[in-house]
Order: sequence, then C-alpha cells, then structure tokens
Amino acid sequence: MKLTFITRKSTKKIKPQEVPLFLRLRDESVDIWQKTAIKVAPEKWDQKTESLKSRMVLNKQERDDFADELFNLKKFVSQRYDKDSPKNLISKAWLVDVLKQYGKQKNMPAPKERALDFEKLYRQYLLAKDITDSRKRQHEVVLKDVLRFQLYERLTSKKTFRFNVKTITHLTLRDLWDFLDNEHQLCESYPQLYEDVPKTRKKVKKRGTNSLVCIFKRLRAFFNWCKDEKIISTSPFEEFSIPTERYGTPIYITKEEMHQLYSFDLSEEPALERQRDIFIFQCCVGCRVGDLVRLAKTDIINGSLEYIATKTIDENQETIVVPLNKTALAILDKYKEYDGEFLLPFISPQKYNYAIKEAFKKAGITRNVTWLNPQTGKEEKKSIDTLASSHMARRTFVGNLYKQVLDPNIVASMSGHAENSRAFSRYREIDKEIKTNAVNLLD
Repeated sequence: MKLTFITRKSTKKIKPQEVPLFLRLRDESVDIWQKTAIKVAPEKWDQKTESLKSRMVLNKQERDDFADELFNLKKFVSQRYDKDSPKNLISKAWLVDVLKQYGKQKNMPAPKERALDFEKLYRQYLLAKDITDSRKRQHEVVLKDVLRFQLYERLTSKKTFRFNVKTITHLTLRDLWDFLDNEHQLCESYPQLYEDVPKTRKKVKKRGTNSLVCIFKRLRAFFNWCKDEKIISTSPFEEFSIPTERYGTPIYITKEEMHQLYSFDLSEEPALERQRDIFIFQCCVGCRVGDLVRLAKTDIINGSLEYIATKTIDENQETIVVPLNKTALAILDKYKEYDGEFLLPFISPQKYNYAIKEAFKKAGITRNVTWLNPQTGKEEKKSIDTLASSHMARRTFVGNLYKQVLDPNIVASMSGHAENSRAFSRYREIDKEIKTNAVNLLD
C-alpha cells in the first residue's frame, strides 16, 4: 500500500491562494483519492518531495508544523488500513470515513500532547513539588512571564510560536531574557499582552538583574524536573549561563537605632505603633515576613519562638528555635490580650512595609546610606527610611547578632539559613569594627 499527497489543478482562471491536498491510496486492488482538510499555496508545494519547497523562505515553526500534519495523517490512515480486514473493504467510502475520524481525533488532543502544553506542564510540576503557597505565587509570576513572551513572539514574528519544552533552545532563553529585561518599554506598544495575560501589578517596572536571575533559576528548576521525568532528554539551560546575582553592602539599623525607634512615642497613632512594635519583634527573632504573618500563640514554647521556615521547608524541615529577649517578651506581653490565634496584630505585608517607612521617618532614623540600585546596578545615596522594609528586620537580626558572636553557624541556626549558606553572607557585614577587634587580638 502506498500513500501520497497530491494537488489538483484548479479550473478557475484566477490562481487560488491555497488549494486542498488530496490523499491518494494505492495497492494491488484499489487506486483512490480523497480531499483532506490540509491546504497549501501552490507555489509552496513540491510534489516530488511531498513537502514545502526547501528554497521557499518560510518560518521554521510553520514548516515543521506542516510536515508533522502530513506525517500524522499518513500514520493514521496506514494504521487503519492495517487494522481493517479483509482488504476488499477498502474503498473511497472507507477513505472518506477514515479522514472524518482523523479530523475528530485532531480536535481532541492526545493526553501526551496535552501534557506538553507549557502552562499545563508547569502546573503539573508545581503539584509534583508540593510547594508552599508563597512559592506557588512566585512560580505563578514566572508562568505568566513566559506566557506573555509566547504571545509577544506570536504578535511580532512567529505566529505559531509555542514555548514547547521539547524545542526550546538556549537561543529562545536568550530571547526570553531580552523580553523580560525590556518589558517595561514594550508594554505600551503591546497592550494585548496584558489583556490576555494580566500582571499582578498594574505598572510594569524595569526589572533588575537579580529579579531576572530569580525568574530563570525557577525556570531552570522546571526544566530539570522535565528532564528527571524523561519528558526531555536535555535541558536548554545546559547551554545557557545564568548571570550571578549582585548585592551591595547589607543595610540595617544598629541596636541604638532599634532602641530609638522602639522608644519613640506613637501613642497618638495606635495603628502605626502596632506595626512599629511588630517590626521590632521581627528584628529580635529574624524570621522572614512569610513566617511572621502566620506565627501563632502556640509557637511560643518555654520562652522561645519555635517554627519551621516555609521558604526552605522542601530542603530543610528542622525546627528553628529563637530564645526571646526582654524586648521581644515585652512586646508579646503588650499584646497578650489580642484576640485570635495569631501571635501579633499583623496587617498585609505591603501595608506593613509602608508603616515601617513611616515609623522610621517619624522617629528620625533618616541617615544616608550607600545603596546598590538593583535595576541599574549603580550605587546611590538614599535615606535609610526610604529603604526600610520587613526584610530589613531580618538583616538587622543577623547583622547585629553576628557582631556579638562572630559565629555564622550560631546565627544561621536562628535565622533559618543553612550552614555555610551563600545567602547568609548577604545579611551580615564584616565592618571596620569587627576587623579592628579581630586585629587587636594580635596585641
């Protein structure tokens, strides 16, 4: 049995833009053909090779998709031919019926093909990893970033582009990097991107290198999972190097500034006073804001805070134990009548950050610091109150404690960092005071 695709010359005087392909089936007893749903421009069709002409300038994705369509149809008809017996059943009516069945199957993607859809595959990956809600939100951002890139490619150059894990190369990753790096300039020209795939934030801001690095590290983890699951044999990240994150000197407040902030009278603004107190408590225990918002009264055991960090729970399930100092205990006692299961009257993380900045300003903690702008990669002089946030509390805990004990493992055991963690070094500063005390040991 032999299957071939052919075109039939049009009897119309006007040359058609596209004509349907006919499938011809021949064996020892029959020679039949039937029109298919596949269409092609006559000037693109090469009858000898039964494919699109090699010299035609065509989009690679378009050429590949067309070849796949011809192959899949031939395969489907061949399988039906081998299955149906006796051969005297093979007729034009039989071929018409088989082509109808193929059309129905085509409109219902096979399970394997559905699994290769990037969005569905990425969500399958998240389910398999069983990660925390905060991590899921971060990955949701990555997913939307890629889907907007996919749509951008379709709008600008490749109408049939798909972010297919089996065909993505390091060059595609480079295009994705460039898109995300320049998205803040592209958003006004392509509003459709945000109609179809809306961003969490309305305003598209310039991403810094560190933000891009985080996105690509999460995407690399996804491709590693695809490789582990035998979905792909190689990862495009094997030929794509993710740049190194850049961090400036850690910025945090001193113990004296903590006391200045904590002792400042905010009694006329009780809402701001509550958030100031929570910030000071966070400075005393060093937890991430994601853990701070879920701390319960039951997490205080024998004068210590005990919890498992949600960010690293996949890699480390060890309980973090932080003995509470006098300041932390005084704050808990101040709010002991607070109703509810949670430890303190926390508001939303964003409003919490606004409140911290306001409290800094009112308390007069406004000294200038040298700050590395993550978007431009250049240093700037900024007032510390404009940089204040919940994460500064974590740096304050690590930085001030490290100055006292000079043992990173002791501090890391209470901040939730792994021993010898590279991230830990970003939270502490080996400043002149530490260096001076060290060299004085030589006297």
